[in-house]
Amino acid sequence: MSESTPEVREAVVAEIEQKKQEHRRVNVRVPIRISTVDPERDHRTGKLYFFTSDEVSANISRGGAFVATPEDLEPGRRVLVEIDIPNGSNIQTLGRVVWKRLGNGRVDVSPATRPGVGIEFTGDRSDQLSELDRYITGASRRRLPTPAVTGGPGKHSTT
Repeated sequence: MSESTPEVREAVVAEIEQKKQEHRRVNVRVPIRISTVDPERDHRTGKLYFFTSDEVSANISRGGAFVATPEDLEPGRRVLVEIDIPNGSNIQTLGRVVWKRLGNGRVDVSPATRPGVGIEFTGDRSDQLSELDRYITGASRRRLPTPAVTGGPGKHSTT
């Protein structure tokens, strides 16, 4: 059993703080489209299809996002994430659902209990993620206007 010295504790705290700064998270609402990478099989027809849903972020970082959605995407699900940031850029990256929060059926849901999924960005599109980083840095310095969001949840397309 090893003893924890003040130096070890300081090193651990410094590492945690560095990771927090590495992926600064901001509470912003930006349009996000989620599409499944792997096809699903319709249980009625047996046909394969890909799921696509237009949603809105609740918060976002270079490493991932919380996407408010009533859709039931299971953890481990691979997804293509398309983010429309207000400067007109469209960022595309691969991601993985790492957790989900189911809704309670209430309409007046607070952001802390809103149904949705946590998505980790796994794609290696450093140019696009750098663009997202610039947006996040700007958003954390000032409160940006929330862009208009159109569309609705749960659009499906067949193949």
